[in-house]
This record gives sequence, structure tokens and C-alpha cells, in this order.
Amino acid sequence: MSSSTTTFAELLRGLHTCSAARTWAKGKTAYQAWHECDRADWLLWFANALSLDYKLIRWARHKCQYASTRTQVEIVHSLIPWHLIEEKL
Repeated sequence: MSSSTTTFAELLRGLHTCSAARTWAKGKTAYQAWHECDRADWLLWFANALSLDYKLIRWARHKCQYASTRTQVEIVHSLIPWHLIEEKL
């Protein structure tokens, strides 16, 4: 995160995350939220908000297009591993 004192909740507020996502993520670390989230759209939004490589995000969206909801999350996790997220925090 941008500062050692910035919490994950503050980061989400700063990124103008929707209230539903902020409520769901309350009390979680970024690591927990990334690994426990069952919504691929939220994961992709977060990756985009952190300015990850747009081509990678676009590829993940494409791969998710016709997949089941659970499979979509697995696709996102396989194409956008945690270490890429962690590097942007």
C-alpha cells in the first residue's frame, strides 16, 4: 500500500470501491480479500484500480466470458497471481 499506515479499508475507500465490496472486505487484509472473494468482477476491478497491465486484465475478462461463476474466480487467480497485486500495494 502507499504507506505503511494505510489500511486495506482506507485503500478501498481511496479507490472509490462500491459500498457492497467495502462492507464485504471489512476486517480483511488485502491478501484475505483477494483469496476469499468469490466475485471475478470485483477481482478484475481491483486489479484494474491498482493499474495492473491492462492486456492481462483484458485477457482474464475474455477467458471469463463464458465460464461459470466459480470458474471465473479460478481463471482470474490463475492469470493474475497474488504477487502481481502485492507489488502494487
